[in-house]
Amino acid sequence: MKYVKWAACLVVLALCGGAVFNQETVKGPKDKKPDKEADAKPATHKVAKKPFKIELSASGMLSADENAEISYRPQPMLRPAEGQNPLTVKQVAAHGSKVKKGDVLIAFETTKMSEVIHNAEMEQKALAASIKLTEEELPIHEKTVPLELAAAEFAKKQADEELKYFLDIGKAQTEKDANLMVKYMKFYVEYAEEELVQLKKMYKANDLTEETERMILRRAQHYVEQMQAYYQSTVLRRDYVLKFALPNREKALKEDQAKSTLLLEKARKTSTPWLVQKQAALARMRHEYAADVDRLAKLRKDLAAMTLTAPMDGVVYHGRFHQGSWTVAESADGKLMPGATAQPDKVLLTVVKPRATEVHLSIDEKEVHLLKADLKGTAKLPARPDRKLAVRVASVSAAPTAPGKFAGVVQLDAGAADADLVPGLACNVKFVPYAKKDAIVVPIKCIEEEDGKDVVHVLLPNGKHETRTVTVGKSDGTHTEILAGLRENEEVLLESPSAKTASKEKGATP
Repeated sequence: MKYVKWAACLVVLALCGGAVFNQETVKGPKDKKPDKEADAKPATHKVAKKPFKIELSASGMLSADENAEISYRPQPMLRPAEGQNPLTVKQVAAHGSKVKKGDVLIAFETTKMSEVIHNAEMEQKALAASIKLTEEELPIHEKTVPLELAAAEFAKKQADEELKYFLDIGKAQTEKDANLMVKYMKFYVEYAEEELVQLKKMYKANDLTEETERMILRRAQHYVEQMQAYYQSTVLRRDYVLKFALPNREKALKEDQAKSTLLLEKARKTSTPWLVQKQAALARMRHEYAADVDRLAKLRKDLAAMTLTAPMDGVVYHGRFHQGSWTVAESADGKLMPGATAQPDKVLLTVVKPRATEVHLSIDEKEVHLLKADLKGTAKLPARPDRKLAVRVASVSAAPTAPGKFAGVVQLDAGAADADLVPGLACNVKFVPYAKKDAIVVPIKCIEEEDGKDVVHVLLPNGKHETRTVTVGKSDGTHTEILAGLRENEEVLLESPSAKTASKEKGATP
């Protein structure tokens, strides 16, 4: 009995071993495991007609259709007035205040400018007096010039004649006269002395009284002494004339001739240029006077412009308000208020119409082609989330206003604008530039470009695919409309077969 049990066990073991052997034989190298990836169906998109629309959203700022920038713009001058820079604010309208046309917006301190104008007026009066004096003198100068030239010519002629006469006649004659006077005086001395001798001889022979004799002889003696004194004086005068007077006279005449020659030459060379200079000086003063008149007129205009008034009714914004964007006013003190300083030619205030009537948008260049004039949309304001405003496109800039950006203007419908919509509020505008109820669209990644044509890969019923040319339409950035080349219920591959093959080859083990 035990033997039968052991035999049965051996038979069972033998059967199990044969089964295992048979299984290993089936798993030979020719029998490979099925490739699940090869048998798997590729990812596809089933073509179907459905509603398709393109939406465009842009952020913008509410603005009014009219505003006026306020700044102090002085008249252009070569010599800017000291009172123009910097400006001290004396009075300014409060930010957000409502003003009427003609109301004072900002007034500057005018003390310095008034002083500049006063000084300019004084300079102008002094220049006018100089012009008047020159105008009176110039005709006299014009008449005097030929007279002075004639006088210089006469003086030259006279100096030449006097020197010639002196050298030819006067000098020799003076010397002769001086010597002759000495000779005459010597004769008179000798005559007086001889007469005294004869009187003395005569008185010895006559019966005159001694008293009479003494008187006559004393007179004769006195006459002799007088003649001797005259003779000595004449000799001294002759010597002076010969040694000093005649040489000095000759020197003076020669110097007068030289001076008259130079004066004549100067008169001939400078009289006309001098007259021209006077005329040019008068013309220059007249030009300066005209320039001063113009400058003074500009200064007076600048003085009047230092009180700026509202050109229209509106709301005051401190700073520059342009196309809905608000830039705070620039001042040296950081805030526009009385006592603060400001610079000319800077926008200090903006008067804006109180109601917003338009929206200024900034649009990406990749979306600008979607906006057309009169395209309608809706706008929502973060400040009024409960309201939707009807809008339409008024214009789009023809050129970029910033790198990659275009500017657009959107008009609010007449019924949408009210007092609550003030310029400067932010808003978001939404448009639907394109919409179709039954469009065929596919994901963008399904479309490829081959040889300049748009193609898709259509999955066939037998599991293969074909490359088909399609006509594309609008795109929303994710899906693209197919106008021709596909039908409903067809399937297109989401991934190009060539791309899938390349990906599989890249991942294969060498």
